[in-house]
Amino acid sequence: MEKDQNRSSGRPRVLIVGSTPNMYAFIAILRPHAEFIAATNWRNVPMTCAKSRWCDEFWPIAVPEPTEWDVSSGVPADGATAGFVSYVLELTADLRITHIIPASDQMIFWLSGHRAAFGDAGAILCCPDFAATSLVQDKVRLNEFAEQRGVPVPRRIPVGDDDAALVAVREELGFPVVVKGLTSAGSSGVRYAEDAGQLSSAVQELRKNSPAVALHEYIPGTTEPSVTFLLDKKGVPVVETWLRKVRYADSGRSCCVISVSPPPIAPAVREMARELGMMGWCAFQFKADSRSGELVLIEGNPRSGNNFKILVEIWRSLGIDVGKLTLAAWNGLPLPRHVTPPGLVGASVLEEPTAFVVALRGRLRGSSRPDNKPPGLPRFLLATLATYLRRPVVDVVTKSLLRDPLFFAAAAKHLIRLRFPQPQFVPWGDATLPLRRAKNWDLGVGVEGGE
Repeated sequence: MEKDQNRSSGRPRVLIVGSTPNMYAFIAILRPHAEFIAATNWRNVPMTCAKSRWCDEFWPIAVPEPTEWDVSSGVPADGATAGFVSYVLELTADLRITHIIPASDQMIFWLSGHRAAFGDAGAILCCPDFAATSLVQDKVRLNEFAEQRGVPVPRRIPVGDDDAALVAVREELGFPVVVKGLTSAGSSGVRYAEDAGQLSSAVQELRKNSPAVALHEYIPGTTEPSVTFLLDKKGVPVVETWLRKVRYADSGRSCCVISVSPPPIAPAVREMARELGMMGWCAFQFKADSRSGELVLIEGNPRSGNNFKILVEIWRSLGIDVGKLTLAAWNGLPLPRHVTPPGLVGASVLEEPTAFVVALRGRLRGSSRPDNKPPGLPRFLLATLATYLRRPVVDVVTKSLLRDPLFFAAAAKHLIRLRFPQPQFVPWGDATLPLRRAKNWDLGVGVEGGE
């Protein structure tokens, strides 16, 4: 590996490790403030952001990919993880990197246990420490932690096999039930079961890739809001945005969002994030319980969510330079707080065709959730039209058509593809949300400070 001999200007030199669609959004916000941006990933894994004109170099990872992915077992010490960390450290030294941004849950898991080594190399690892990241990704421990701090969570029971799961459902939870791998990334590790056969199948399938399985009480309802934070090193919010997600490209990706007022549990969620040890970007997903109206925590992520490509343009429309704030937060500087006001609409135009196909398939196949019927297509199309009549903020990937056409071509191939989501995890109730003007956009559960 040849060392870059260019003289440094003193501005940040950033390395993005791994491949997710949000990485282009990070390049877009950091480019005005960075001297150099490089990306690295395994050669056989698509990395669209490496095709951007704003990415200076791409380095294919030349060591085997780790397979250790158990957030309950401590810092992984297998040879593949050690080799991967050594590779990133070598690249950091050769390219004189100052800030390293892991892209995915797995990358954060593999690297966060070695923060001291990156500090010794003169670089800042832009993710929480290992204790925080492993806790927030643990489907049982996170709920226990949140519950102790006043954040509502589903009832949950860890189980070892499908027989134990069936006993737990019959004696404590009842059907339907949500089955989650203890370690999972996004909705790929979640199943919905409404009878013993589906439960047994889900437990056996998820145990193939997870050290344990947890059963979660099913929370009825069709609204799944989220909050995205940028936290400073003390865990204090620098940027805070509460969202209602309107249309979905699949169960884990929304392509239309609207900002909402912070709900009554916002102070408890902020305190939970701080006590978890979250730093930098993180996100928490909730569900509005139709029985009580309260927001129930579904999951947390030690990174930005899939809405980041839309959010960066919403923040830009408000005059918030989140690239500058991101670097300043990781550099330990004191910063003002920015709370996104309600009523701002953002859309990912490239993903709208996928959202329509998902809605069509949901309609044709039906939904196994009785409280979550797929929408009628005329109403779905009218809701989509209402979005664009509101002249929404357009996501950074769509805007790359003019700014960065080579990347746009690569992103179009990656984003516009037909997926096969589980219809029960697409909250159709939001798909036909009327986007009329209102004084306050909320979640039907009041706003911070009272109803």
